[in-house]
Amino acid sequence: MITINPFEPYYRLDESSYAKGPLDAVFVLQWVAILLVLREYTIRWLLRPLGKQLVSMNTSQKERHKNIARFTEQSWSCLYYMFFWSWGMSLVLKSPFSPLYDDWTQHFWLDYPHTKMNKINKIYYLAQAAFWVQQLFVLNIEKRRKDHWQMFTHHCITVSLVVSSYVTNYTRVGQAILVTMDQSDIFLDGAKVLKYMGWEKLCDATFVAFMFSWVFTRQIVFGRIIWSVWVEAPLHIQHLWEPSVGHYYSYALHRLFLGLLLGLQFILFFWLILIIKVAIKFVRSNNVEDIRSDDEEDSEDSNTALQNKTPSPSFADPMSTSSSTSSSQYNQEVRKR
Repeated sequence: MITINPFEPYYRLDESSYAKGPLDAVFVLQWVAILLVLREYTIRWLLRPLGKQLVSMNTSQKERHKNIARFTEQSWSCLYYMFFWSWGMSLVLKSPFSPLYDDWTQHFWLDYPHTKMNKINKIYYLAQAAFWVQQLFVLNIEKRRKDHWQMFTHHCITVSLVVSSYVTNYTRVGQAILVTMDQSDIFLDGAKVLKYMGWEKLCDATFVAFMFSWVFTRQIVFGRIIWSVWVEAPLHIQHLWEPSVGHYYSYALHRLFLGLLLGLQFILFFWLILIIKVAIKFVRSNNVEDIRSDDEEDSEDSNTALQNKTPSPSFADPMSTSSSTSSSQYNQEVRKR
């Protein structure tokens, strides 16, 4: 029976466990709608009024209007990642695959298949799946940016991994990956919010925290998880393909998962190179400057600005969203007026 309760998943077995099934897709779609509506109303009634009060006025009116829009988008993302990282981390720390244990990655595979989930873990997993599905909509609703296709590929891989890991009962490793990815986004979006507010020194400090968080979580910890998928999974899982009991293991599926994870790591490495470029600029000039433009059509203007700009601290967005107008651009606009 289809219900509309977003806090009561389908396939309840008893007081503490839930199975999985096709109606879980309906539950995900419910959460997609909830997140889209929640995002719209939070931006409209909370974040946009805050942006009008907090976003720096030391830019042109046109630039400030764009910065307010970016402020609201990044504030929403920051709030989301703060909530879901805290929630997910609390669940992971209570699990057998807590990183507090030396052999934590082995527990991704022990006692496989994991066909049952408790209520809170199931809601978390499906809500995360819904978030990444709605991100595909948001990515195409918002103004297109220079790295649109990298972001689109990233989101498609993430959705594929979340959905396939859920269906094939590899939710332990899936949950670990979700938590690992969420942490650095808190610092990334937080730094961008601070940049739009004009709090440059705090923005730069947050960017430094972001760099350390990125390297630790997305390169080291995520690399350890990929190694576990590659080496430990074949050692601890019976090589058996029997969907009737929820057991999904074959060399083809193993290579598929490994390929998706390596593809995701490749994109993360590409972004790491951009982060390193920003870090080098930061060390040399003691401030963080933009190395890319906000939107696709801004790229030509940004190249001109880079030739003429005077140094001013601003947060460089190595992944997606923003660039600030340089002081020379602003002065040129004033002279034209």
